[in-house]
Amino acid sequence: MPDPLTFVERMKKGLLSIEQQVPGGCDEEALEPLYLSLERTIARLAPGNSLTPAAFRFQVTGGKALLFQGNEALPLEPTRLLQLLNAIQLNLQPGEILELDGALAAWLLRPEINVTDTNLRQADTSLRTIKTGRDRDHAAAQSAESTKVRLRSRLTQLVSALQSAQRETEKNSSTPNGPLKPPGESTPAS
Repeated sequence: MPDPLTFVERMKKGLLSIEQQVPGGCDEEALEPLYLSLERTIARLAPGNSLTPAAFRFQVTGGKALLFQGNEALPLEPTRLLQLLNAIQLNLQPGEILELDGALAAWLLRPEINVTDTNLRQADTSLRTIKTGRDRDHAAAQSAESTKVRLRSRLTQLVSALQSAQRETEKNSSTPNGPLKPPGESTPAS
């Protein structure tokens, strides 16, 4: 049964849940960027808003969670974000889009980049061992080379997205009033 609350009401409930989180909880470093993401999405949904769309957005499409940079889906499974949203009892319905703060996008991208880099190094090592033997297997070498190219392409795309997320985070933190802060935290005076 779908939640009777509107998307904005569910996000506001999520904000309250974040405010009530006990320090030292799971994924604590993602809570402030998640809070900022929820605030930004609520502001974008307000009538007459003038905010530019976020560089990163998260949505569930056809039962699959996707992270977009602009109009392009990034090659990763954003399950960490789904777990974080579940922790604050915010379930996205089909068609609902959560605009992500750059810091939250970076939090999602870093572990995926590390795994992809590790897999690329293993593929490279595997390819070198295949190519050094006298009785080398051309099909295995071709398969390993294909895997290496695919992983390198994925790594390049993810690193580019991470750099964009970090630029957005730096840009948002250098605004005159600084980034939006959860209640209870002070913002610099104008």
